Amino acid sequence: MKTFLHEVAEDLYARYGEGLSERAILFPSRRARLFFVDALTGIAGRPMWQPEWVTIDDLTGEISGLHTGDRVRLITELYKVYSAYHNEPFDKFYFWGDMLLTDFDTIDKYRIDAAMLFRNISEIKEIEAKAVVLAMGCRERTRGALSIPGHRPAGVYTAGTVQNLVNLENIMPGKHVVILGSGDIGLIMARRMTLEGAKVEAVFEVLPYSSGLQRNIRQCLDDYGIPLYLATTVIDIYGPNGRLEGVTVAEVDERRRPVKGTERFVPCDTLLLSVGLIPENELTREAEVLIDSVTQGADVDDSCMTKIPGIFACGNVLHVHDLVDFVSMEAARAGRNAALYAAGRLAGQNKEVAVKAGEGVRYVVPQRISRGEDVSLAFRVTTPSSGRVIEVRDGERVLKTKEETRLHPAEMVWVEMGKMDLEDINSLEVRVR
Repeated sequence: MKTFLHEVAEDLYARYGEGLSERAILFPSRRARLFFVDALTGIAGRPMWQPEWVTIDDLTGEISGLHTGDRVRLITELYKVYSAYHNEPFDKFYFWGDMLLTDFDTIDKYRIDAAMLFRNISEIKEIEAKAVVLAMGCRERTRGALSIPGHRPAGVYTAGTVQNLVNLENIMPGKHVVILGSGDIGLIMARRMTLEGAKVEAVFEVLPYSSGLQRNIRQCLDDYGIPLYLATTVIDIYGPNGRLEGVTVAEVDERRRPVKGTERFVPCDTLLLSVGLIPENELTREAEVLIDSVTQGADVDDSCMTKIPGIFACGNVLHVHDLVDFVSMEAARAGRNAALYAAGRLAGQNKEVAVKAGEGVRYVVPQRISRGEDVSLAFRVTTPSSGRVIEVRDGERVLKTKEETRLHPAEMVWVEMGKMDLEDINSLEVRVR
């Protein structure tokens, strides 16, 4: 289906041909001009002199002699007026102040009835709720979070960005790819990029083991002959001419410091980062919810409720999951308990018992048990191992054991605890032996 701007370009080219370069075309915005140029290029099929481009803002400024002010200055001036009536820090005002400026511009540009547009503004108030479920998910770590030195060229992407470009936008970001990090999305994209015709030079992982699921390593790397280098990372990005030309990698020691003498240069035009996820907990912190230092998510009890009554958390904002199935299970539990709380029917708290991560365990969720109901303990181990036993203990008393043929930090482990298991306990510790 042709766009409106494509039809306009066809009509003008049919009328004027090469003579279009002698005309001036008025656009509502610079963005519209970009799409028009793209369409005209395809229609002409060969290089041609472009017409003069003028936006409504440019024309208005030329006729009136008035010009649009600097955006930051305009927001600052607006804040001066606003702060005379409201006590709000500038950093909080800035973002919605920017939106307000856009609204003002739209009102002026299209002669909108401001009274009608803002007729309900005096009625706006905070939404009141008896229970809130935090389910904001997580975001990818970027190059900035890793502080990789070197140039700042085009061609450095997170795995999720490449996934979006290839799967949804049908855009190939490059032909020679290096992947840093062996997370599941990165492994899957290694296969996808190969199937799309790119050459995946290698996958590098700073840890001495892969951070992705074993089945993804087999199906996405081994089956396509893509090498995986463990205890190796990117230490420099090279792209002095604006586009990535290669990366320098090096082996790392047990403290993840580059080992001198192991450096080597890998030519590539695309660096794909699959280096972990960060829970989106800015809203959680603003609500002054207690944050777990390991998971970087909220500290919750067995109902998924935080330390603040009525605020629940679930999914990747609570702790990063490996399978979406676990997210759905946890979300159902949090939603059910939030509804019960709002209706005043959530089981009351008994004695609160802390759940601790013991030997070989990185973290456990929930961090507290207080409802006296059946509970699922979700946790990750610190290192890969096989032929181990999971123990849940109350001091020296072993409450439950579970044999595991294989354990890996990339794979979440679950232990189901029933009401009977939790009777008369003083503490809970999950450990690997």
